[in-house]
Amino acid sequence: MKIARQNILWVDCIGGLLVGCSVLAIHSLLSKWENLPISIVLFMGVVNLLYGIFSLHVTTRTPRPAILVKILAIANMLWVLPCIGIVCMYWPDISTVGILFVLGEGVYVATLGFVEWGWRSHLSED
Repeated sequence: MKIARQNILWVDCIGGLLVGCSVLAIHSLLSKWENLPISIVLFMGVVNLLYGIFSLHVTTRTPRPAILVKILAIANMLWVLPCIGIVCMYWPDISTVGILFVLGEGVYVATLGFVEWGWRSHLSED
């Protein structure tokens, strides 16, 4: 469990960076698969990339301030809300693949946030 705790922030920032870059690289294809407007797909890609950059900044800080770890965890937990909103807003048109991708990301990221919140005292160096 100690290894998982030490690496959870790396999983978080690398995941955000990879997903953000991947979504931005294939946004046109994702838009067709998910049957979502390109602007929504680009929004999700940009948010993931910006989050990944911020998360990398927090992960590599020494010492790692507790407030920044809390912000990461809360941001992750709240990301499920825009994901649910996107699915609801585009419900008549969004594909099954889109529903699975968007809600899957929301659930994964929120779970990551809850884990980070539970481990926040171990993840910060204040």
